[in-house]
Amino acid sequence: MEFQGILWGHVATGSVAVIAGLTALLVKKGSILHRKAGKGFVLTMLLMALSGIALAIIKPMAISVLAGALTTYLVLSSLWSVKDAPNTLSHRQYLNPVASATISFSGAYLVWQAWQAGQNQIDGFSLDAYLFFAVIALVCCLLDIRLLVKKGLNPAQRLARHLWRMGFALFIAVGSFIGQGAGILPQALQESAWLELPDKIILLVIVLWLLKLFVQPRT
Repeated sequence: MEFQGILWGHVATGSVAVIAGLTALLVKKGSILHRKAGKGFVLTMLLMALSGIALAIIKPMAISVLAGALTTYLVLSSLWSVKDAPNTLSHRQYLNPVASATISFSGAYLVWQAWQAGQNQIDGFSLDAYLFFAVIALVCCLLDIRLLVKKGLNPAQRLARHLWRMGFALFIAVGSFIGQGAGILPQALQESAWLELPDKIILLVIVLWLLKLFVQPRT
């Protein structure tokens, strides 16, 4: 009964998070709708990630713990990047490389465990899935260290860090739903190529926003 309650809470917060995240990603940045959708996204994503970790502990599934930890880290580090003023460094930023390094190391350990297993799998997931999270967390760790060395980011870098981390957290949430929660959808939709589109659209929008930030038109 406790498991089912957490599961329904996980599904509900995840559904709201996806809607809020897509809204925040697509609307004008800095607008009232963007700020409200962003706040809703942060809250529901954290609830979704933490409930997912709880479910994965109750019914052991290492990949969900890894995904939940990385999602939580991405959301918080993205939020902190815009909470801090440009070219400044708050004490909480020192937590980022510790978290990302821990997640990357954990992912690498699970890759090794999967490689040691007979079929290169843990809980039905191949080592590629664990390697994906380990590599993303490693990239984040290197960027976190760079932020500390530079003692802050300029306005464009600060916004870019915020956008891609929030966007990638959304990418993980949507991918998790498609991979594990699509069973609630009609059979025809489950077998449709349309399910592959949301994650691709999210990545495309992230790239377009980053290009808009850093590629200046030639005069």
